[in-house]
Formats: sequence, structure tokens, C-alpha cells
Amino acid sequence: MATEPTNALATIETLNPIAVFQTQGGVEDILSKLERDVRSIPTDPTTDKGRKEIKSLAYKVARSKTALDDMGKAVAEDARKTVDSVNASRRTITSRLDALRDEVRKPVDDYEAREQARIDEIKGRVADIDAMPRILAGMNIAQLRGCLSELETQKAHDFQEFSARAADAIQRAEMAVNAAIIITEQEEKNRIEAERKAAEEAEAARIAAEKAREQREAEIARQAAETARLEAERIAKAEKDRIENERRAAIAEAERAEQRRKDEAAQAERRRIAAAEQAERDRIAAVEAERKRVAEEKAAHEAEEKRRTADKAHRATINREVLADLVAAGLTDELAKQAISAIVGRKVRHVTLSY
Repeated sequence: MATEPTNALATIETLNPIAVFQTQGGVEDILSKLERDVRSIPTDPTTDKGRKEIKSLAYKVARSKTALDDMGKAVAEDARKTVDSVNASRRTITSRLDALRDEVRKPVDDYEAREQARIDEIKGRVADIDAMPRILAGMNIAQLRGCLSELETQKAHDFQEFSARAADAIQRAEMAVNAAIIITEQEEKNRIEAERKAAEEAEAARIAAEKAREQREAEIARQAAETARLEAERIAKAEKDRIENERRAAIAEAERAEQRRKDEAAQAERRRIAAAEQAERDRIAAVEAERKRVAEEKAAHEAEEKRRTADKAHRATINREVLADLVAAGLTDELAKQAISAIVGRKVRHVTLSY
């Protein structure tokens, strides 16, 4: 691209304002020559030197506009009769030379816009990669492996001048994802094993509790039945002895004594039946009380198990987040686990984990 100004640009300030503005076609001639000379200059917006030269050329066009406009003002001051014509010419100068300036600058503006869009796209990709370690919490194994696949895809992308920064972000993100996968897999194994043991223990406890309950109920029923039988026998024997004594004492009044004996025997039977029924009610009440006690013990046990399970899950979540942060800070997975174990075991002074 030529660095010397063209004749039209170089001679603007030497023009005679009267000749330009009062000669028929004078403005058109100078504008046409400016447009022709400027547009004939080759431009290259892809190099730094070329872009600077384009900006310089656009600046010279703007200065030419100002110079011509100033000439017009001078002519207008000297010739009021041609003010309207001169002002129209000035507007034409402003419009066309602004358009010419914008036309000259457009390749640079377009290039810089494309460059900014390219840089913004690459920076956006790098920002997404940088953010990945912060969104891993709560993901399952499939989602975490999907993150690794996404990082592999990013490796194939051309980050151009940001390649080093992108490679560092991808490496840190891969470390965080791999650490999260290890933690999640181990937690899943621990959860399955804990559930299996808990189920076995619960079933064993249920069987033992059921057996103990059946034994207690059987013993209660046996004792109640035995008590009822002994009480009935005692009442019957006592009544029998009383009747026999009265029979001997009232042998002379046989008929009346016989009737009285029958009445008293019937009453005794009713009392015996009442005693047996009361014993049965007592037995049922004792069985029901035992069942209620067993149910309350079971409910308390289940509530305690739920509390322990929730606490274990909460602690696991805290430990997983701490591990991920330590790994993100640069520790290996093994060193991060050892650090957490030391803190939990209160072997690190002044440092604790808040659950």
C-alpha cells in the first residue's frame, strides 16, 4: 500500500474556495477525484501495518472533509446569496466523505469484529471448562463420564493463541472429574454394602424379636391358664367343702337343704365361670401390653437407624466436597483422602470439619 498521499488529498488545502464552490461542478469534480484516488489505493486489513495505513487514510479523508467544509463556510461568509447552495454542497461533502471514510475503514472494522468474535468464542469455551469442577457435586457416574467425553471433544478443538490456557483448564477439569468418579464409585460400593448389612441385621433382629414375642405370649397364656385352673379348683373345692359341711349340719332339713345346695352349687358355677372369664381377660390384656411394648421398641429402633443413615450420608457429602476441593487445589486423590482422615481423626491442630 502506498504511503505517500494522493494528489487529491494533498492539494485540498491549496484549493481556491471560490473556484470550488462557485464554479459549476467544482464540488463534484473534487469529490469524484477524492473518491477515485482513495478507492484506487490497495488496502490489506489482515496485517497490523495495513490496518494502521487504512486508519491513516480514513483520517486524511476526514481531514479533507473538514477542510472542504471550512472552505464552504468561508465562501458562505463572503457570499450570502449562495448560502443555500453552499450548505447543500457541504451536506453532500459530509455525507459522501463520511460514507467514503466508513467505506475505507470497513475492511478493518469487519476484520476486528471477526477477530473479537473468534476470541470471545474461544474464551467462552475455556470459561466453560474452568467452571466444570464447580458443577460436579451431585452428578452420578454416567454424568461424570459424560463430562470426560466432553473434555476429550474439547481437546480436539483449535484454541489457537489460547491453547496453553485451554490445555491447563482441561487438565484441571479432568483431575476434578476423575476424583469425583473415584469418590462416587466408592460411595456407591459403600452404600450397597451398608444396605446389605443393614438388611441382614434387620432381618436377624426381626426373627429374634418375633421368636421372643411368641415365647413370651405362650408363657403368658400358659401362666394365665394355670392361674385360672387353680383358682377354679380352689373355688370349687371350697364350695364343695362348705356344701358338705352344711349338708351334714342340715341333714334333718333334707328337702330345704337339698334345694339350697342346688342353688348354691349353681351360684358357685357362675362364680367359677366368672373367675375363668376374668382370667382370660387378664391374659388377653397381658398379651396386648406385650405387643404394644414390642411395637414401640421396633419404632424407636427404626427411627434411630434412619437418623444414623442420614448422618452418614451427610458426612459422606461433606467429605466428598472437601476431597474435590483438595484435589482441585493440587493434591492427588490419595493425599487428599489422607488429609481428610487426619482432620477427622483430630490429628491436625487448629483444623476441624464441620458436619
